[in-house]
Amino acid sequence: MTENPWALKRRKTLQPEEVQKILRAAESINLRDYTILMLIANLGLRVGEAVNLKYSDFDAERNTVRVFTLKQGEETIDELFVHTDIFALVTKFAEDEKCGKGLLFTGAGGSALSTRAVQKIYDRCAVLAGVETKTNKKGQRGRGVHSLRHFCAAQYVSAGADRATVAARMRHRSMKSTEAYFDTFNEQEWVKKIGIVK
Repeated sequence: MTENPWALKRRKTLQPEEVQKILRAAESINLRDYTILMLIANLGLRVGEAVNLKYSDFDAERNTVRVFTLKQGEETIDELFVHTDIFALVTKFAEDEKCGKGLLFTGAGGSALSTRAVQKIYDRCAVLAGVETKTNKKGQRGRGVHSLRHFCAAQYVSAGADRATVAARMRHRSMKSTEAYFDTFNEQEWVKKIGIVK
């Protein structure tokens, strides 16, 4: 993972070492918590998308996952490429948990895992990892579990992905959402990042 200039400016977004600490903390708790946070951080999933995943949404032949999104009353289905390591983790989790065709992530008694439960998982892991989850003057969390989604987008930008790639990966309906990640990079930062050809 590369240093994240977007995160340095915005500070709501986590740095790679902070995400790694949170993921290590989740891994020390259980495979479910680790797997769901890995998916959010690496695929840029919204929490609601993550809790509604089924193992049958993953396609082993193509290394993809179908992501169902309900936004403003409209459902969309997107297909995302999944890194082989993430796919292996999901497969191991699904086999260990005997997920079958039901939801991938469940809570006590097999009930659906709520988005609030995922926020609590994240909060617990952040505390264990020693990563601060700042709040603003209104008491609103500035670096909640959704910041893992921002982290994913910022990683793509930091690696040099173009706007269309970031927009597609993050499933943004409006380029304005994508532009927020690029607006923080100025020409000087890009010159430093790109360097020179000798």
